[in-house]
Amino acid sequence: MGLLTIIKKQKQKDKEVKCLLLGLDNSGKSTLVNRLQISCSNEKQPSLEVDKMTEITPTIGFRIISFPIKDNLISIWDIGGQTSLRPFWNNYFDKTNILIWCIDISDLNRLHESINELRKLLITKSCDVEGEQGEGEGDGDGDGDAEAEAGKDVIAVDCKIIIVLNKVDLISRGDCGATTGQEDIENQVRLRVVSGLSLSLADDDGDGSPRVSFVTCSALTGVGLRPLAEELSSPDSL
Repeated sequence: MGLLTIIKKQKQKDKEVKCLLLGLDNSGKSTLVNRLQISCSNEKQPSLEVDKMTEITPTIGFRIISFPIKDNLISIWDIGGQTSLRPFWNNYFDKTNILIWCIDISDLNRLHESINELRKLLITKSCDVEGEQGEGEGDGDGDGDAEAEAGKDVIAVDCKIIIVLNKVDLISRGDCGATTGQEDIENQVRLRVVSGLSLSLADDDGDGSPRVSFVTCSALTGVGLRPLAEELSSPDSL
């Protein structure tokens, strides 16, 4: 390994973006990682592409896939979505820059389950987060406002959140038996997620950037992955 290669790898390491990929089983998480790795690879290997996109098995435990996007090294922690693994999801949040939550948009029967699991991960009450800060503080003006805010749902994780609406190809082909159009289903899912998480689409971190963003794609065909790659490598991801 040459000196320039070592320097390049170290620079990428300094700009590493840790992404935690979660979602229900069979939502297409592993396919999503494989497709991203292929599309972002500088060296195209057709035989490797076929293997990665055809030999997909459920993730037992977790795996880590790393690849460069622009000047960043994207490290995706692909965690299994089986019911038995979900209680351990919180253990992987340390030093996470981005949470990617994958939803199978073609299976609306499991949407409530997906939103509920995401809510358990993200949402807590503001009184739980700020309770310790309020202890010992004197009573003053504005107590009424503070009481009104107490118990409000807030996002309890300190990272960027990307919700991926996956398997849009199944909707466009009609394989999921949908009787409404693709755009209508996308909007329906977005609204149900926002409502289920008690969010506003205008919520942000104070700098105008969205607290939660949505990306619609097909991990199988690669449609819509460019906006996802841009989200992963954007400056606010570090």
